[in-house]
Amino acid sequence: MNKNTISANPGNPMTPDDARRLAATMRARGDGLDLFACLDRDERGDRITFVGGRHGAHSLSIDVTSEERARLHWRGYCENNGIKLPPVKASTPATSQIVPEARVRFTSASSSSGWRLGVVRRVTATRCLIAFRYKCQRGKGARCTTWRKLTEVVLVSIPAAL
Repeated sequence: MNKNTISANPGNPMTPDDARRLAATMRARGDGLDLFACLDRDERGDRITFVGGRHGAHSLSIDVTSEERARLHWRGYCENNGIKLPPVKASTPATSQIVPEARVRFTSASSSSGWRLGVVRRVTATRCLIAFRYKCQRGKGARCTTWRKLTEVVLVSIPAAL
């Protein structure tokens, strides 16, 4: 897997469990078709696959696909097969809740899990500064910092004062 591909992903890649849960919610019937999504694995890795359409299946690698991207592709797959889905309700994006002192999770190639936890120190319109410690520090020592795009972090918890 190419690390540059993952870092270019707008959003957070899904885990197989995330993709399985999301696929279970993707089912549409109409116009003589029964469309659905499932999690598959092929030589390229784990993929969320849309099946049942007139023009064949469509799949996305979960390693470089966020939940939002998968939902948008699902909508397009359904509409290309003549099935109109109900409009999506507008909601406050999670990134608007990323404020100083919020705990977040972000991707990290040097972490064995692929993710690190940290605390937001500063927030701009598109990025945030995150303070974190490496596991070897075991809660001691100065925190390291990294700037990440707001679309690349996942909110874990908001500060108690909010």
